Amino acid sequence: MLDANDQDAVRGWYRRAVAVITSLPGFAPEQALPQRESISMLEAMSCGAPVTCGPLTPWAEHVTDGVTGFITRSDEELAARLQSLVTSRPLAAELGGRAREDCVELCSLEVAGGKLVGIYAGLG
Repeated sequence: MLDANDQDAVRGWYRRAVAVITSLPGFAPEQALPQRESISMLEAMSCGAPVTCGPLTPWAEHVTDGVTGFITRSDEELAARLQSLVTSRPLAAELGGRAREDCVELCSLEVAGGKLVGIYAGLG
């Protein structure tokens, strides 16, 4: 069994993933498990894995359809998008590379920390 703190193994899994599915197309926002899913999505993106999610989920705001992953609206569309990633590893690598760039640019510790410092500075 994998130790919960074995981040090297987790990073390796994400790096080998063709895609990470954060939610299915018919998934309703009220079914979401706050933070758990969004953190796994950001982990996947930071490791260069393209992400797929449904349009009504909180994670859709982090995915640029066709650029960093896919926002799918039906099970059939999800299957087709996954098939395209499996059959075209260059496409998966391209989307994953862009996902990583976006994640680093928008969600790095420096960026998120800077936002928090700005919030707290405004309270004083």
